[in-house]
Amino acid sequence: MFEDLRFFTVDGLPASLAPDMIAMMRRPSMAHFAGIALGMDIRQSGFKEEIARTLETLAKKDIRPFVIFVTADVSILIQRYAQTRRPHPLEKEGMGLEAAIVAEKMRLDSVKEQADLVVDTTAYSIHDLRRTIQQRFRSRENRQRVLRVNVVSFGFKYGVPREADMVFDLRFLPNPYFVESLRPLSGMDPAVSDYVFAEKDAQIYRDKLTDLLAFLLPLMEAEGRYRVTIALGCTGGRHRSVAFAVALANYLREQAYPTSLEHRHLELGWRSFAQKEFFMPEHIEDSVGIVIVSHGDLGQALLRAAEFILGQQYDCAAISITTTLDVSETVARLNDAANRLDNGAGVLVLTDMFGGNPTNIALSLLGKHNVEVVTGVNLPMLLKVFSHRAEPLYALAETARKAGSDGIVVAGSMLNQRAKKAKQSEAKQ
Repeated sequence: MFEDLRFFTVDGLPASLAPDMIAMMRRPSMAHFAGIALGMDIRQSGFKEEIARTLETLAKKDIRPFVIFVTADVSILIQRYAQTRRPHPLEKEGMGLEAAIVAEKMRLDSVKEQADLVVDTTAYSIHDLRRTIQQRFRSRENRQRVLRVNVVSFGFKYGVPREADMVFDLRFLPNPYFVESLRPLSGMDPAVSDYVFAEKDAQIYRDKLTDLLAFLLPLMEAEGRYRVTIALGCTGGRHRSVAFAVALANYLREQAYPTSLEHRHLELGWRSFAQKEFFMPEHIEDSVGIVIVSHGDLGQALLRAAEFILGQQYDCAAISITTTLDVSETVARLNDAANRLDNGAGVLVLTDMFGGNPTNIALSLLGKHNVEVVTGVNLPMLLKVFSHRAEPLYALAETARKAGSDGIVVAGSMLNQRAKKAKQSEAKQ
């Protein structure tokens, strides 16, 4: 539940480690989290004394954690353990479940007395508890909403996204594909977006859609819903649906909904166009597919920068790791991309940082698909990869690694050294 509220969460933590975990939150890399939520492990010996020392240590640093104590009647806890078939942490030989629960309550009495909030869940469902936590801990600074919204553009010719909760059909709008100057562009280009929304029907549809969501999403949030996927489709998933998805995502972000944006079939639309207009089919079939997996929108930004320099690319995709998507959903999107972009030559996955979530998730593809993973993606690496896609997959991976490394230069030091050598050369002459 706290993860849904964009908190960094750790469960089963020894109390003595809490100050270190809290100090970690001061790092710039943790700034995107709303806070930190720590679940304490009561199984350690001297738990009461340890947590008291920890709270005292934090108080000396002017840190006052908000302590939540969640409880329920013994009979209800016994029912819940029976339903989940999980052992109680304090169960041991000679102590049954009820005795373990009673012992736990006695052990935690002093913690309950110090708690800022005691939540009795005896009469709660999981949805009731979620609503209680959401209402109490939703960001007080910007009132960021709890409900996460995933906006997906797609092409009906390639299939409707299976995870979609709501699907909106945009095929009634005039198609920019039939305007020669707009055909090679996408809905992310202002010229296409302007063309789409120049239509009065498009403007009315957009306004009615946002009115519907302004009414519906708060009701879903109040019911405890934490994620919804909205899919907008056109024929090929490249022009109308993309323009609408961008506009809708911008609106939702203005309303403080955590929003992710994915253009599911954008690269497939380009591939279809490229096959007809520019490339021989065998040229595409022999090329390695490219997927960039990154924190936030880094991958999409790199892809746009590379296309600004080299022109539109085909068989490529950028997948963002955000707080609005479950890991399982990201893995499913990555598997889908690996399947779609492999034309027989394999897929090269470029990630932003070794050891980070994007890399760890990408490594799950190894052994399932013909892929290789290269970390530390930057613009020089991406430009080199796009220019050498005819190379075999593993040779291309080494080319990518070298280009990424060579592209990192301490420019000031290098120029100073060059200037120094030039002066030395002049002095010798």
